[in-house]
Amino acid sequence: MLNKITGIDGNKEFLSVSEFAKIVNLDSRTIRKSIKDGRISALKFGGDLRCHYRIPKSELERLAKCNMRDILKKINKEILDD
Repeated sequence: MLNKITGIDGNKEFLSVSEFAKIVNLDSRTIRKSIKDGRISALKFGGDLRCHYRIPKSELERLAKCNMRDILKKINKEILDD
């Protein structure tokens, strides 16, 4: 299963979009949009119509350093306004 992508030590190194969204307290749609726009790095599995993304845990640290949460909230607002 894709959720079980692990490192050598067995710790989970990647998060699903929904797991990542819960951690940063944002909607999954906002996270997917940010991945597609290149604001969040992720691995893509599957085709264009049915794909799954896995986000490295290191993205949490990167986003925290650049205060990306506020930027993602703005994106979420723009999506909802459309």
